[in-house]
Amino acid sequence: MARRKRRRPELEREGQIRCRYCGGFYNPSLPECPNCGHQTEENQSYTTDWRHISPEECAGGFGGADHMIRRAAAWLAGGLAVLFVVVCIAGVTRGMAWFSSGDNHTRPAVVNDADSSAEPDKSGDASTSAQPVQDAPKQEDTPQVDPPQAIALNHDDVTMQAGEELEMKATLTPEDWKGTVTWSTDDKYVAWVSQQGKVTCFGGGSCKITATAGDKTAVCQVRSVSAAADHATVDAKVQELEAKDKQAQTKQDDAKQDDAKQDDTKKDDQKKDEAKQDEADNTDPLTINLTDLTLVNVGDTYQFEVTGGDGNYSWSSAGPWVATVDQSGVVTAVGQGYATITCTDGTGKSVSTTVRVI
Repeated sequence: MARRKRRRPELEREGQIRCRYCGGFYNPSLPECPNCGHQTEENQSYTTDWRHISPEECAGGFGGADHMIRRAAAWLAGGLAVLFVVVCIAGVTRGMAWFSSGDNHTRPAVVNDADSSAEPDKSGDASTSAQPVQDAPKQEDTPQVDPPQAIALNHDDVTMQAGEELEMKATLTPEDWKGTVTWSTDDKYVAWVSQQGKVTCFGGGSCKITATAGDKTAVCQVRSVSAAADHATVDAKVQELEAKDKQAQTKQDDAKQDDAKQDDTKKDDQKKDEAKQDEADNTDPLTINLTDLTLVNVGDTYQFEVTGGDGNYSWSSAGPWVATVDQSGVVTAVGQGYATITCTDGTGKSVSTTVRVI
């Protein structure tokens, strides 16, 4: 539907002309438009059919039909633009503050529909929440030990009575083999053996006691002419012996560790001594300016001079009642007699001289 144009009331007044620049109406007898100042001659062409001139055809100035509406629309659009900018700035500032705070970074957990149907835990224990998986503890590397060349036992066939005990010993080649010998029996109800090689006989029959070292084994045949023992009694006795054997094995392992630590300490000390000796060998020998000194009076002094070594000198006197020496090498006569003055450097090298006080 076409919009109907609305005429202003002043358009009904005849005898006026319309300014082509500002759109206002005024008396044509005036030399210029009272609204914008343009000459009347320029507006004479608008005197004809001024009733049919729409407001859009003029400049829409002060006297235009849409002047106030356009100004209001412009102010409204400007205000909305300013408001939009302010809201955007406030939103950006608030978002930056939210990220920098770090308190709301946790996103809510997403519940899967399949999981939501599962029955909740009725224990009510908060510890059932997911825990981080811990890495399995790393096992220490066991040093590789070469297998022995041979193993032999002090017995290869023995006859025992129930309740009798026997110490088995394994001889290894080479003798300084560092591995572990393990002991076992194929019938504990006849005879049982500890990991120290102690055999205990329980009843009649025969069994084999085996010692294993690396890939080498040695076997002893144990025979018993006693009556067979009750299994329940043997089980209880073996349990008791195994507990004692475990304690003994722990002590033995601790002793081996102590021996290993002592060996390591000795090796470290040996390396230090060798390094110290190498350092001493690489330094010049110590020399002293006098190998024999005579002081006449008590209180007399003399300054010894030493060269060579590593420069870290220490002085000592073997007869301080005759002569003393300070750490700078100054000797002082104390009493009559002889004293040996020694200078030692940091590598252990030393040089001595004899001081006589008369």
